[in-house]
Amino acid sequence: LQEESSEDLALVRAINETRIDREDILLFDRGISKSGTFGEFEAKEYKFITRLNVGRRYHVIKTHSTIVSSTIIEDLTVNLYAKGSKTPLPTCLRLIKKLNKEGNEIWFLTNLFDMSALEITELYRRRWDIEVFFKFIKQNLGYKHFLSHSMNGMRVYIYMVLITALVFLAYKLKTKLQGFKIPIFRFNLALEKSFVKSMILLSGGNFDAVKHFF
Repeated sequence: LQEESSEDLALVRAINETRIDREDILLFDRGISKSGTFGEFEAKEYKFITRLNVGRRYHVIKTHSTIVSSTIIEDLTVNLYAKGSKTPLPTCLRLIKKLNKEGNEIWFLTNLFDMSALEITELYRRRWDIEVFFKFIKQNLGYKHFLSHSMNGMRVYIYMVLITALVFLAYKLKTKLQGFKIPIFRFNLALEKSFVKSMILLSGGNFDAVKHFF
């Protein structure tokens, strides 16, 4: 759907349909950018850490002076402006400005005030471990997109992908095949053959006898 192409809609919907426990911290990139959405998360007591586009308009409420790292430029409490608005929104958020290895500024936005600025940026950095994992299963295991927005549905789908990957690995070791394209082609043929064989055995040659399994 067209509406799903925007993370400001699709990702927010997925978050709202997921059970969020009080100790959970949401980590997401700049796909969610609406100031009002950050206010909604704060109202729902969702803890979050995200990136913010450098140069985003904000109003400073307070400057924090507990900076203990040379890479942290500023640690502020701010109110963000909504797009086209002349007055800032009332939600107080924390803006942390940090230098990366190349010396460029990176802005982080959060509603967590009980952690150090360095802890906030380190938590966000660990988000990339998750990104690397999803990149692997998308490129190598055929994982394209979620089939469900519920936590249980996403978890089941990921388990299915990983189990299939392990079965495929066992198949490669057993057949001593190398590479990926030819083994995955032969693996799919073997699965299809096994499926047809199971259908014949279950039905005794009469497909109507096994319709209730599907």
